[in-house]
Amino acid sequence: MSYKELGQYLAGLFIGGLGLFNSWKLEARQVIDSNNELLWQNGMIISGTLVLISLSGFIGEWANMWLGPYQLKKVKKHKETFQHRGESDMPSMLYIDQEKRLKKMKEEEE
Repeated sequence: MSYKELGQYLAGLFIGGLGLFNSWKLEARQVIDSNNELLWQNGMIISGTLVLISLSGFIGEWANMWLGPYQLKKVKKHKETFQHRGESDMPSMLYIDQEKRLKKMKEEEE
């Protein structure tokens, strides 16, 4: 998150734009349906992708510099409130020691 990283994204944007322009001009000079034409079209695709990635990175870095980095909010821990016969009604909190469960089963049998 510095001006150096913003400069790197701008350099990538410039290089991608230059490659896109050159590939477009060279593709126009080739014979229709030739392998060179396909090569320059692939160059345009790659350069266009570089432009989009650099542009999105630049916008993201600029937003981080402007707004500051994202920080997670602190969440309060809640006590277990749903209890029924010593066990939780919530499926994710049904972990009880095996010994306690066996003791309860023995007591109920007797």
